[in-house]
Amino acid sequence: MGMTIRIDRVDDEGTQAENGFTLEEWTNAVNTIKGVRLAGKTDENALSSEHDAELYNSYTREWCRLYYWDGDQAWFPFSDPGDKSFPILKKAFEIADALDAVLINDDGEVVKKEDFSIVFDE
Repeated sequence: MGMTIRIDRVDDEGTQAENGFTLEEWTNAVNTIKGVRLAGKTDENALSSEHDAELYNSYTREWCRLYYWDGDQAWFPFSDPGDKSFPILKKAFEIADALDAVLINDDGEVVKKEDFSIVFDE
């Protein structure tokens, strides 16, 4: 079953922070993650923004728009493929770490790295 996961900041109580992150912070974070880049302007989808981010798919050798900028947060669609090391999730954790943010699922719960068998580079 699919869900939407947000990349956002939370306060000390674990609720959504009053202020998310800025476009400059988002851009800087995306630019620091290997295999992720800003999507740039396209006419493919009117809902897409030039500030969205793409993930490189090494199997198809294509860039795929997967992370969507939304004002002071970002989001991405996620379907659990059964393989908890799925790259979209790994890169989302890396982006969140760069933003001092967290991943939040549809139920408003923080998604934790420990819940998945993702190997992160030290």
